[in-house]
This record gives sequence, structure tokens and C-alpha cells, in this order.
Amino acid sequence: MSPIHWLASNGPMPERLNFADVADPTEAQAGLHLAADVRFSGGLPDGEGPSAARPSNAVAVGIDSVDVPRLDAVLKRTPAMRERCFTSTELVDAATGGDEIGHLGICFAAKEAVAKALGCGIGPVGFHDVELVRGPTGAPELRVGGAAAPLADAAGIGGWLVSATHTATVAQTIVIAVSAAG
Repeated sequence: MSPIHWLASNGPMPERLNFADVADPTEAQAGLHLAADVRFSGGLPDGEGPSAARPSNAVAVGIDSVDVPRLDAVLKRTPAMRERCFTSTELVDAATGGDEIGHLGICFAAKEAVAKALGCGIGPVGFHDVELVRGPTGAPELRVGGAAAPLADAAGIGGWLVSATHTATVAQTIVIAVSAAG
């Protein structure tokens, strides 16, 4: 089990815990274990927003950063990478959004972040299995299908939260896999 999956499901990994300086290790462990029970609240009213339901528990987290100038150089050197790595929706969104390479950077980072949250990396999950799209409000949303869908189902993932940002040099995306159980 990866450290990310352990933390999301059980709190800090036992081999990394050091309670030598703690008077009551049981109490300290209980406090750390609360990290496994992440609850989300606030934001949009019930029934609104990308998931139309409030998420109740985080299953896993993934994050990735992309060097935007390097991505630009790769796409110029190998134009076929655009279709290999990005869906037609992502390419259209990038072309019409103002900062094409920055947008493609967050899309690529989203694919890597989801693969990390699933615990397998890119390989078992293909580039077209994860798609970053603009929701009705313009906020990013994830579509997860292909080989990624059964992995998400097996992990008990019922939805995804995503946040993405980019500058001229770095694109970053973080995803939170939300439990399918209410």
C-alpha cells in the first residue's frame, strides 16, 4: 500500500510513527488517526455543484506539477503528443481558453494526480482515461473512465474533487478521491 493510500485510509503509516517522547501513545495515535476521517462541508448547497451531493470522506489524494516551458518544448518537438496525451475536449478547451500550454499543463497534471491517487501511476491508466473539463461554472471537473474506472470502483471512489492552477512556468493539479459510501 502506498503512503498516500495509507494516510488517506488509516492515518500515518505505523513504521513512520515515533511515540518515544509522548506520555500517552494511545492518545497521540488517536489524534493522528483523525486524519483518515476527512469530512467536507460548506461550499455549494446540497444538490448543486459538480457532484450534486456533498462528499463525505476522502479516500485518496494525488498531486502533480508540470514544467510549462518543458511541456511546450515537447509538444513543439513531437506534435503527435497532443493527440496521444490529451482528449479532443481538452485540446479544444486549451485552444479557446487563452493560455493553451498552461491549460494543457493542468490537464496533464490532472492525469498524473489521478493515477497517483489510484496508486498505480500512468501505465495502467491511459492518458485518455482521465479528462479535465470545464464544468458549467467554469470550474474544473474530472471525467474518469477507461482503465481508471474499475480501479476507482475497486478503491471505493465515488467522485473526485479537483483544483488546478498555472503560471507561465508551472502547472499544478491536486485531486481528492471521494468515497462512494455516504
